[in-house]
Amino acid sequence: MRLTLFALPLLIALTPAPQRTNVQARATAHGSCPVSMIAQRRDAGQTMWIVSVEDAAKPKHDEAPKPGSTGLRISLIAPENSPIHQADLAVYFVPPATRALPVYNQYSQYPQKAPKPPAERKKTFHISASDDTSLNLTADLLVGPASGITHIHILSMDYADGTTWTAPNNAACTVAPNGILLVGTH
Repeated sequence: MRLTLFALPLLIALTPAPQRTNVQARATAHGSCPVSMIAQRRDAGQTMWIVSVEDAAKPKHDEAPKPGSTGLRISLIAPENSPIHQADLAVYFVPPATRALPVYNQYSQYPQKAPKPPAERKKTFHISASDDTSLNLTADLLVGPASGITHIHILSMDYADGTTWTAPNNAACTVAPNGILLVGTH
């Protein structure tokens, strides 16, 4: 009995603690997408936010987040020999609103109509690299009030060597952001 009481705390002390993982959504460079993309939701913190093209065109736009605003950290990772100079991105989101949650009766004899999904909205962002040698282009995008971000799509990219890539369709270079909001990272 004494050996068990001694061995148990020793076993617990020698067991490694679980590793904290960095959870991210990633779209890898496959098919018609020449870069990897990481998207992580961000709602607060000390950061320099980039406002959308649509918001910047408003006469009295604000670059500070308002209560209920949603942000996003996006990283584009280029291949070894192709630094990104700038990129245009479209962020699709669901605006905040009160919505009904339909409940279905699976035993009903009457056909049921599927609920209409909430209408998505889109904001366009223009991000630029501070230098033309970096292979990682990272920016914090301020989407504004939103219930959630559904996906991010790269519209076009300009490389440091002067070449331009444009998305052939809306499915190319698209990623859904990680829905986990990190808490207590200040």
